[in-house]
Amino acid sequence: MIKGAWIGFCLFLQFYVVAQDSVPRFETGTALHLHPIDFWHTFELQAHLKKVSPLFSVGYGINRTLFQRRFFPHFGVELPFKLISTSKFNLGVGPSVNAYFLRLNRLEKSMHFWHEYMLGYRISYGNRCKFTHGSAAGFRMERFQSELTNQAVSHSSFSYQIHFGVSYALD
Repeated sequence: MIKGAWIGFCLFLQFYVVAQDSVPRFETGTALHLHPIDFWHTFELQAHLKKVSPLFSVGYGINRTLFQRRFFPHFGVELPFKLISTSKFNLGVGPSVNAYFLRLNRLEKSMHFWHEYMLGYRISYGNRCKFTHGSAAGFRMERFQSELTNQAVSHSSFSYQIHFGVSYALD
């Protein structure tokens, strides 16, 4: 059911975003995220269209990647719909989807997967160089292979994130 709803939502957004009649402006940036799993450093690319500003991010978990020496990648997509948009200030509200992957040890079946579906806001302030802030809360699904039963186990919980960053307009 969730998969069908997600496919329908993506199809709706595809026609909604493509139907807008403006040339996109792009921003690139970096952000630090406070999250229950880890602290994240992400690199972001955002397109500004007429009513929506899709954002794509890729990053890594700071604690696990740098201090524990286990690469912990992050991939995310946000879709904030513009509520307020001026030359210096933007406020958007919308959904975000994040995915995280972590191999716990050298065993083939020790991979953990986290998928998040959240709703939040994103604020940016500035001209070409902008300061960004955002927060989101929602649903997180964890999936891993149990070493005791040798079966896939799923666990869901509440998740949140708060981020602060900086971006630069590529106009």
